[in-house]
Amino acid sequence: MSAVGGGRGGVGKTLLTVNLAVYLAQLGRSVAISDADPFGSGLHNMLGSERPPLALPKDIKEGRSVPKPTSVPGLELLPTAYDLWAVAPKRPSRMSHWMTQISQLDFDYVLLNLGAATTPATLDVFYEADVSICVAAPEPAAVEATYRFCRALFTRRLRRSLMRDRFKLRVVERALAALPPLPPPRDVVTEIARYDVSIAAMAAATMRRLRPSLVVGKTRLKRDLDLGPA
Repeated sequence: MSAVGGGRGGVGKTLLTVNLAVYLAQLGRSVAISDADPFGSGLHNMLGSERPPLALPKDIKEGRSVPKPTSVPGLELLPTAYDLWAVAPKRPSRMSHWMTQISQLDFDYVLLNLGAATTPATLDVFYEADVSICVAAPEPAAVEATYRFCRALFTRRLRRSLMRDRFKLRVVERALAALPPLPPPRDVVTEIARYDVSIAAMAAATMRRLRPSLVVGKTRLKRDLDLGPA
């Protein structure tokens, strides 16, 4: 399973997702693709397909939320787990049920377009995917949004790792409250170390485990290509 996300709209996440799906299908692989953007990315329009149906809770639990064929042989479109009138799942458990069903699908590749959202469900799916791709562009707003996305991913994973230990979680929240807005993750680790060295070590380990792949689109100049390594 591959997840494509990022912190800014319009940088090419949907375009990349669709092109990867079509490419893999043309290689003879079975591919499923889904619009998991809470705001709706409209990837079905790029495929010349109708809007995918909503994955209703009852359908998800009973395994009746099935993908639909597209005009591309070997490529099918999954229902979306998001309410068409909202920007988040109706219930916290809805996305987890949906993800469980996706993991059981008999496809060679499953691609999820997560959009530019940083909701907890979106960040969890991005982290848990086999391949996580963050899309950016060589422009200041996109670079800042990409940083915000990665920082949100770091804080989400750190909080998730401490959910069963409220004392340690309170230490992290106290450290975050003492820092200015949008602190670098390294500063977060340093601040946590002022309260508890063991928790700081856990935060540093969480930071090291986050290794999303980065795609920089709209590159024209050499300095644009240098943005990825930077």
